Amino acid sequence: MTIGRVFFSSIVWSSAADIGQRAFSFLILLILVRLLTPQEFGTAATALMIIQLLQPVSRFGLYDYLIFREEADEAVKGAAWLTSVVFGLSASVLLFALAGPIAQAFSDAQLAPVLRALSPVFLLRSVSCVHEAMLAKQFGFKSLAVRTVSAVFVAGVIAIGLAYSGWGVYSLVIQQLVSASVSSVVLWLSYRWWPRFAGARANLRTVVAGGCKYTIAQLFSSLNNTVYGLAIGFFVSTEAAGVFRLAWTGLDLCIQLTIRPFAQVAQPLFAQMQADRKRLGEAFIKVCQHCAVVTFLVFGWMAVMGPEVGTFAYGARWAGAGEVLSIICFVVFPATPNYLIAVLLNAVGRPDRVLTLSAVQSALSVLFAIVAVHWGMTGIAVAFVLRALITTPLGFVFLKHSADVGVLDIGRALAAPVIAATLTMLAIVAAKHFAPPFHAVLLTLIVSGIAAVAIYGTTLFQLQRELLMNLWSLFSHKLGQASVPK
Repeated sequence: MTIGRVFFSSIVWSSAADIGQRAFSFLILLILVRLLTPQEFGTAATALMIIQLLQPVSRFGLYDYLIFREEADEAVKGAAWLTSVVFGLSASVLLFALAGPIAQAFSDAQLAPVLRALSPVFLLRSVSCVHEAMLAKQFGFKSLAVRTVSAVFVAGVIAIGLAYSGWGVYSLVIQQLVSASVSSVVLWLSYRWWPRFAGARANLRTVVAGGCKYTIAQLFSSLNNTVYGLAIGFFVSTEAAGVFRLAWTGLDLCIQLTIRPFAQVAQPLFAQMQADRKRLGEAFIKVCQHCAVVTFLVFGWMAVMGPEVGTFAYGARWAGAGEVLSIICFVVFPATPNYLIAVLLNAVGRPDRVLTLSAVQSALSVLFAIVAVHWGMTGIAVAFVLRALITTPLGFVFLKHSADVGVLDIGRALAAPVIAATLTMLAIVAAKHFAPPFHAVLLTLIVSGIAAVAIYGTTLFQLQRELLMNLWSLFSHKLGQASVPK
């Protein structure tokens, strides 16, 4: 099977897993925001941001380490599993112990018991880290998709029942615990491997050193994704953090359904090409261009229709989330290449550059968040987009040093999607101001969505017909006609 066929077959399964996961998670969210008070939801949202911030510690970068390592024998896998479990257990114990002081810092007494209830999730996820990495290394995304969908489905059904039974914020807590448990069980069943520790001790130092590089970079990445919401929770209130988190959830949904499937499958693909800079550069341009065709349309539409999306999805009392969503969705233009640049740098064995890039991004994120929080959620949203734009040139510099890709190459590849997205957004904005409004918000969203696809597709077809035809052939399983490097 060609690399192109494997790559795009894996995208299908990866996308299916993300769609299933996000669909059920989003359903739970829609139920909770209607059953919980703003304060209850804000407490839960703050707790989950703290979990997300510390999540890299429990896996200790071992997922990426195993994927990018050329060979992983039994001794290496045993050492990696042992390391993952030790750090997962440590993270669980640490969060349980610090739940009280964290709650005091955020001036929210209810935050402490929620954090303690969520603390075992680190250990539950750590026990299957090796299994997940080895499946991804073997392009076993079908098994990973089954794992993801089954875990989210079981946890979602339980959480819905608990929410309707009045469990409130703890329905979300139990959802996370059940999802982590089911996910680990399915991974163990999909990749039939039991830890063996013969020779593991000799590899512990190497494994820990390798995982540490990725962990630090991932901690910076987690900080970038949570610092804005946590700043609002710390300086304003956890209730306000809940509103901002709703907007962020809409952004994250777009990322998970558009950018992440490409990035997830690109990891092993780039790793296989790391010795050939020319092929690696060609592969990066193709993946980035195809990803942009999808992301620019979705994010552009969300940026214009954010208020309507927020009102329809979350309810009128969460209208502020839709306004924030409209702003932060503009991050799509720098985020698409930036996301894939980080994947490529890891794939070619340069986690040090990812670390440098993440450190700069994190430092600016903290600085921007502290300054912008004085202007509330709108200021934070603008700061988030500005920080992404400011740090993009550094990513381009690192990309040039690792593959035969320059700024002009990326500009030429993304020019058509950028123009098509801009014209589409302007057309929808004009229609919102001059066309008679629909009484039903859902109808407005449907009509605007259809119009966006039509305008975007037509414009892109006129500008770069070959790109659309190539995408059509790829996702119609006519992979032999695709121009993906083989």
